[in-house]
Amino acid sequence: MELEEIEKAAFSIEGIKNVCVFFAEEKNRIVMVYSAEKEIDKKTLLTAMRNKLAVFPTEYFRTDELPCNNSGKIDRKKIKETYICRVI
Repeated sequence: MELEEIEKAAFSIEGIKNVCVFFAEEKNRIVMVYSAEKEIDKKTLLTAMRNKLAVFPTEYFRTDELPCNNSGKIDRKKIKETYICRVI
């Protein structure tokens, strides 16, 4: 399973504006950081992911906006550095 497939599935969830998925090697967890105007219930996220994917994130974090790098793309490195410490 590619992380991009998880991101594609996440975009089908109502309310999600942008998303970044990464693998936290130290914790052996798939983490999804998404931007949305309001928090989406974890049960809703899990149900949507389980219905579309065999492998899905175990950790979910909402933010108002995902950081971008100088070229305007999602800054995956910064997101991972920011959220890795929050992974259980």
